[in-house]
Amino acid sequence: MIDEKQAYEYARKIIEERVGFFVHFLIYLFVNGVLFIINYRFSHGHWWFYLPLLFWSIGIFSHFLSVFLFSHNIKERWIQKKAQDIIKKNKSI
Repeated sequence: MIDEKQAYEYARKIIEERVGFFVHFLIYLFVNGVLFIINYRFSHGHWWFYLPLLFWSIGIFSHFLSVFLFSHNIKERWIQKKAQDIIKKNKSI
C-alpha cells in the first residue's frame, strides 16, 4: 500500500522527468535555430545545420520515449523484480 508521502514523491519524480524533457526540447529548438541562422548567413550553398539537427533529433526522440511511453510502470516493475532478486540472493548467503 502506498501512503500519501510515497504517492507525492512518485508524482514529483514523474513531473520532474517531464519538465526535464521540455527543457531539453526547448534547448534543442533554440540551438538548432541558431545553427540554422549561422548556416544560412555564413555558409552560402553549403547546408550543414541538418547534421546536428538529425543526430540531436534521435536523442530528443529517445528522451521522449523514455519519459512518456516507456515510463515508470516498466521501470518500477523492473526495479522491484531486481530488488527482490538481490534480497533473495543475499538471504541465501
